[in-house]
Amino acid sequence: VAVTFALEFEQSLKTLSVLDAGIPGLIPDEIFSPVNAKKIWQFYFHAIDDIPEFLLAGKEAEYLNWYFNNKTFVKDALSDEVISHYIQCYTGKENLKYGFEYYRAFNESAGQNLAYNAKLIIPVLAIGAEYGQGLNMDIAMQKVSEHPVQCISIENSVRIVDLIINRGYSGILFYLSYT
Repeated sequence: VAVTFALEFEQSLKTLSVLDAGIPGLIPDEIFSPVNAKKIWQFYFHAIDDIPEFLLAGKEAEYLNWYFNNKTFVKDALSDEVISHYIQCYTGKENLKYGFEYYRAFNESAGQNLAYNAKLIIPVLAIGAEYGQGLNMDIAMQKVSEHPVQCISIENSVRIVDLIINRGYSGILFYLSYT
């Protein structure tokens, strides 16, 4: 959403910071190769209509605990309180469906992002997780930036947002945005 907003309304922004995101149409296609199946399987599973909701309804806690246990590198990055919040938000077929709609709209979003001809002239900061998008964030954001992108990859991490929330890395955004 942030990248599309920046492309549409750049004049209202001073900078753009993007955190470890699988941005449709901008992340390298190689990410979706079979060799990365363990890393990206959810893009395929969650994109199928109805089946994930059917299989997961009533098992949201088990699924999300399994998901976070298998998708995080730092096992204590998410507190029990945070995981409980995710479970509460995704419990029920309707809530699961809302969560999966991002994946179901991926191809449409990719086409929209690729259709932009303009490039951003504002400074762009791209932060990747070493075991997430990592430096692919630079490749993705360079596709829509006129100038070199400032990119970092945070070591020993999978989910940047969770680390920022739970490990106090919020200062990194302020620091990097002004250096």
